[in-house]
Amino acid sequence: MNNMKHNYSGGCHCGNVKFTIRGKPVWKVNCYCNWCQTTSGGPFRSFVLFDEENIVFIGQEPKSYEDKNTTHGRPMINQFCNNCGTLIGIKVPSMRERHIAIGALDQRKQIEIDCNIWGKEALKFIAFPDNADVYKTGYWNGTGEKCNTLFEFIICLKTSLSRHVRNYLKSFFDIFFNIKNFTPTFLP
Repeated sequence: MNNMKHNYSGGCHCGNVKFTIRGKPVWKVNCYCNWCQTTSGGPFRSFVLFDEENIVFIGQEPKSYEDKNTTHGRPMINQFCNNCGTLIGIKVPSMRERHIAIGALDQRKQIEIDCNIWGKEALKFIAFPDNADVYKTGYWNGTGEKCNTLFEFIICLKTSLSRHVRNYLKSFFDIFFNIKNFTPTFLP
């Protein structure tokens, strides 16, 4: 790595694992797949991907746990602090980028994520922002099937989006037709 000033920094909660990153993110993504849910204990994971050669660890290297039997069909390596357990990110051996957990970045509040993958596995209460791209499954190197129609979004979001659509239709009928308490029964 040359002497360029770093653009990002971060680390774990206890401070044993710290890192600096130069360069810009390659991708910013929320992943709703079952693997990310079960390995994080949360409804999804948020990652910022950077080229591996732009990341420098200071102090302890993160501890790793490799899962070779993922539902994705490819190995995933969870990386975390050995002391406090903070998730630092994941490494996918077949990718040259490293996924850095957004919560481990000092600049996390300045990062906007507008790409969402594995929407079909999202939990029922998840609602995606209007301007977000939502993919049914993964998205690798320009591949991936987007949820493009309202019907596909309803499938991706299960009941969450249908609740939003139901509320929109209630407002629409109330404003344009002065119909109170309209409940569309054709939505799930």
